[in-house]
Parts: sequence; C-alpha cells; structure tokens
Amino acid sequence: MAAFKRQRREGLGALSAYSESEDSESDGPREGEDDEAAAARALGALRALDPGCLVHGSRALGLAAEGADLDVLTEKPLVQLLKEVRQAPCLELVEFIPQARVPRLLLRHRSTSMLLDVVEKRRDPHALAKDALVARWLRHGVAKGLVLRIRRFAASREVRRLLPREEGYPNSFLFTLTGLCFLARRGTPCPDCYERSQLSEPSKDDEKAEELFRGWLAFVSDPSPKLLDLRTESAASPAEGWKIVEPVTGRTACCLSGAQAQRVAEAAAQYSAHLGGEKERCLGCGGCSWARR
Repeated sequence: MAAFKRQRREGLGALSAYSESEDSESDGPREGEDDEAAAARALGALRALDPGCLVHGSRALGLAAEGADLDVLTEKPLVQLLKEVRQAPCLELVEFIPQARVPRLLLRHRSTSMLLDVVEKRRDPHALAKDALVARWLRHGVAKGLVLRIRRFAASREVRRLLPREEGYPNSFLFTLTGLCFLARRGTPCPDCYERSQLSEPSKDDEKAEELFRGWLAFVSDPSPKLLDLRTESAASPAEGWKIVEPVTGRTACCLSGAQAQRVAEAAAQYSAHLGGEKERCLGCGGCSWARR
C-alpha cells in the first residue's frame, strides 16, 4: 500500500499542487501550459464542486498519454453533480450515460478542453484496488515501459478501428492485464517479492521493455484459447477464444470468441510488422494510422 501511495504521488504530480482559486470563468488557454498543468486546472474546476473527488487510472499511475482523459471518482450522486455542473462556468456536459454498467458523466473543462470521465465511487468500489495492483507491477524496472507500449498500441487509431470497444474488444486496462499475465508467464517475480534494488539502468530497462513488448505482440498474435488471469495459471483455458479476468474481484471482464481472438491476433501481427518496417520512424508522430488518435 505504501508503494501504491508513492506511485499515486508521482503520477498525480502537478495535480496535487493545484489551487482551485487559480481558475476562473474568464480563464483561457495558457501559453506554454503543459499537459499536467492543464489536467490540474481541469481537476481543480471539478474540485470546486466536489472537493473530495479522486483521480484514478492512468493519470494517477503516471501512464497517461498527453491529452488523455481524467478518470475521476466522486462521492456525490451523478444526478446531483450534473445539476451543479450546469451552473459551473468552467465545465460543460459532454454526455451523461446513466444506463452503463457503471454510470458515468463525461465533462469538458472549457478553457483546456480536457475531458473528465466521472463515476460514483460506490459504483466502482474496486477502482483504487485495481490501480494498486497495477502500481505493484510497475515496481519492476521494465514493467512500466512495457505497459506504456501496450497502452500506445491500444490507443492507436488503427487498433481502435480494427478492435472497437463497443464490439467487446479489450480497452487499455484489459490489454494492460494481458501484458501483466505475459510477464507472469515468463517467470517475472511476484511484485511482493521484488526489491527495487534489483532495478537496472534506465537505458537497459528501456531496451528490455522494447524486447518484452515485441514478445507480448507475439503472445497476442497467437489466437489459440487463453485464460488470462493473474491469480492463477492452473485453471483450464476456454474451449475457444480468450477469457480475461479482472484479478481484484475475480470477475470475467472480457470474453472473446474465437473469431474475435483471431482479429486481435491479426491486429497485433500487423502492429508488429509495422514496428519492424520503415514506418517505425513515424510511430507516435500522428502521421499514420498506427499513431495514437
């Protein structure tokens, strides 16, 4: 738990230093403002309405790409918060999704255009525990580099086109779980037994993370039946397709048919081929379909 708290402090960065008084209705984009500062202002606008709201997910873990949404837990009922947002000059409603398994409120901070994805803490009671699980694995020197690469894969335009989440394909968190399962199957030590003193030099960690990422791409390029559950490797795999288990609750978070598993495998194989070709130079530049959206 202490390690998770340190991870949250590192991930939140500028968010924790924000003062709500710095924002105002007339506040506009600030020249030279970086992504962390913009996220801090967006969070501050929401905290003016709900001082106890908490950031979780990629922003809290230091895994967020530039411009990523802020995932926020609120103690307030969403209907009540929505009424207050309608009166707030700094925030606007993008979408209210009360019918979702976990109802959510999608807001935009007007002056930064930062999106805030807000859910009630009571409707997602395991959110912080899931963050803590990922944070434990990030103690491994190479795990963060691997997870960042996996999330970049999941966020790329072409992968999102090939594997639309509305059709049941994994989101970034579930792809992250497949990466942690991949590490576990390679015999990576349990995070509870891992000593930070074992970390190698950052440059070597980066090289190893790239090697692991290519290994993960090969792993998911194999469409054979898989049970991806960090809690155990002894359970039988499904007859076909993939089953991804959320290890905090034990809930099956994603079931892919054989055809869907094949499609994931094809997307991973294409991404791997892309990395190995001349297009490698354009990854992340926004100039090709494999770059982030």
